[in-house]
Amino acid sequence: MSLASLSKPAKPSILVVDDNPENLSVALNFLAEKQFEMAVATDGNSALESAQLVKPQLILLDVMLPDISGFELCKQLKTDPVLSETPIIFMTALDEPQYKVQGFKAGGVDYVTKPLERLELLARVDNHLRIRQQTTTLKTANRNLQQANKTLQLRNRTVTENNRKLQQLVHIDGLTQVGNRRCFDERLNQEWLRLRRERMPLSLILFDIDYFKAYNDRYGHPAGDTCLAQIAQAVKLLLKRPGDLLTRYGGEEFAIILPNVDAAGAIYVADRIQTEIARLEIHHESSSVSNYVTVSQGISTCMPLNNMPPAQILKSADQALYLAKQQGRNQAIHRSQANPETYSASPSSVKADQSEGLG
Repeated sequence: MSLASLSKPAKPSILVVDDNPENLSVALNFLAEKQFEMAVATDGNSALESAQLVKPQLILLDVMLPDISGFELCKQLKTDPVLSETPIIFMTALDEPQYKVQGFKAGGVDYVTKPLERLELLARVDNHLRIRQQTTTLKTANRNLQQANKTLQLRNRTVTENNRKLQQLVHIDGLTQVGNRRCFDERLNQEWLRLRRERMPLSLILFDIDYFKAYNDRYGHPAGDTCLAQIAQAVKLLLKRPGDLLTRYGGEEFAIILPNVDAAGAIYVADRIQTEIARLEIHHESSSVSNYVTVSQGISTCMPLNNMPPAQILKSADQALYLAKQQGRNQAIHRSQANPETYSASPSSVKADQSEGLG
């Protein structure tokens, strides 16, 4: 077979079903000039077998067959998934409207009356073959479009997931799996602006592992990494609200942002942190305050104001943390600001520094 013949489109195949040899011959002669691929059947059973074997692109079907009516045969053909969309043109001498309606209800697409007229038959056949080809092309294009959409959706999901993972890498500390410094800075600014609009309090906790350098010197840096991760995860589990954020601020220092939390609430969280870390009982024989790992905490609460930058609450919490270390470590100190809107509380487990101002 030559390459030229391979490139030629396949000829349309047509099944002609008629039990009258003369009518069959006329139809075949008319169709011969179009050089269709032809198949012939003279009764319903052989027509059904031929259709399933040949899978024609169009069927010319006589209404009056010896074993079954063409209408019934048409209904059977339409139940076959492969043949259900094959156009069927009825051929009959019955030209009364009720027969035409019956043919359309059975699934036929057209109706030609006998005796057959060459130009009419060829025009109807060409028209329905063209419609079938257009329909097939359209369905193929739709399938390709649906597949392209599925591929695009899959790619979009992949891109979204990759972006999520990238954001996680950008905002998550690799060792402790809590937020990193970048995450802290962005969230603090966001919450500061939001709570300033809503005139609601913001609390911040800074806590530091006591004598962590001595811990690394004694137990080694891998043990130090494990200690950091263990403490981070334990504290993270204490924060129940979605808006609360724990971050690794740097080295062995962590920061907790508590939106819509007043001083009493922040002190309560700090108290739970002290209790939970004591419960972990991580050995630290090089500590000067305990045989186990402890933390010092600085707490600050304020109502964000228009003339106050978010760095102010961070500075206040840092100063409170400094005081907690200066006064013996293994404790939490809350620093309240001298402002009518300040929230203040000081349970026995947490000391309250009454230094005036956030500075």
